[in-house]
Amino acid sequence: MVDIGGEVISRGKKPDGSLWSVGIEKPAQNKYSEPEVEIAIALLNQSVVTSGSYRKYYEKNGVKYSHTIDPSTGRPVQHSLLSVSVVDQYAWRADALATSFMVMGLQQSLRFIEEHSGDPQVQKVYFIYNENGEMKTYATKEFKKLIIETSK
Repeated sequence: MVDIGGEVISRGKKPDGSLWSVGIEKPAQNKYSEPEVEIAIALLNQSVVTSGSYRKYYEKNGVKYSHTIDPSTGRPVQHSLLSVSVVDQYAWRADALATSFMVMGLQQSLRFIEEHSGDPQVQKVYFIYNENGEMKTYATKEFKKLIIETSK
């Protein structure tokens, strides 16, 4: 298993024969907060990539601006999505999808996943978002099969 700052690639099993276990980080209050695991998933010959707005941002006059830029406006994205984790065979594709979903926001991302229901590459997705000041999560059916532990 190799972890390169939010991109994790697993091949084979651990020496004891068990699957690799990877934690998905709970969005932090700020970029200096200690990391906490929201959920853990099991991986076998897969990659998981998380894109988020809670660690990398610019703050001005008390307002946080995401490092993710919406290409249609040229401005930082502004929506309730805090992080997106995508599992795929290839880290490059998982990264592209996670970043795209961060730009789209939750509702547009869910529509995209539904419209591509026959495509297995877009079916293992975990969203963490803010709804009325409360952190919520949504996991696709295929992603739920990977969950081995939750913080709740």
